[in-house]
Amino acid sequence: MLNILNNHANNLSSAFELEGEEGQFEYLIDIGKSGKQFEESDKVESNKMSGCLAQVWIKYTKKGESNFFEGDSDALIVRGLVKILTDALSGLTDKEIKD
Repeated sequence: MLNILNNHANNLSSAFELEGEEGQFEYLIDIGKSGKQFEESDKVESNKMSGCLAQVWIKYTKKGESNFFEGDSDALIVRGLVKILTDALSGLTDKEIKD
């Protein structure tokens, strides 16, 4: 998990050094565009996260001891952030996430 997050943090830092805030926004937008968008049937209240100005949906499945997450948003920058987090947490056990 930390490797994925560190990789994205380094990329965001490099983008900022080269292009300023616009570079960071473009990086997150590119990540957001690379993610699979949810079907309308997945954009249901039970998958919706509250407390965000953008709409965010998270799907969760468990296979054995491992947790898997997928996410989507109606805002590309937020979709990029959601993809980073869901990628980092997917495949981890409850204990690994907690620790």
